[in-house]
Amino acid sequence: MDCQCTINKNTVTTQQPSSQSTLVEGRMTVLEIRPLTTNALYYEIIFHTSARIYQLSKDLSPTYLDLLKASLADGTSVLITRKSEQSDTIISVRK
Repeated sequence: MDCQCTINKNTVTTQQPSSQSTLVEGRMTVLEIRPLTTNALYYEIIFHTSARIYQLSKDLSPTYLDLLKASLADGTSVLITRKSEQSDTIISVRK
């Protein structure tokens, strides 16, 4: 499967073949994790290098939240993946 990649600062945009969507990956360090409120579907995640507030679904793998908490605790960066550059929703987290 071929894909076309664009690298811009700490963000990599991957354009998949026409049947698939564009994924955006960025390496960032967590500044704050806001806990779930009653009936909330998402954690709110704030990173040092962005003014955005990102969302992590509570239904995703608990490992993703653990990696974000480790980034917050020790100041290491994590690689987050989103569906597009405009999206604030995190779909995966890796070291």
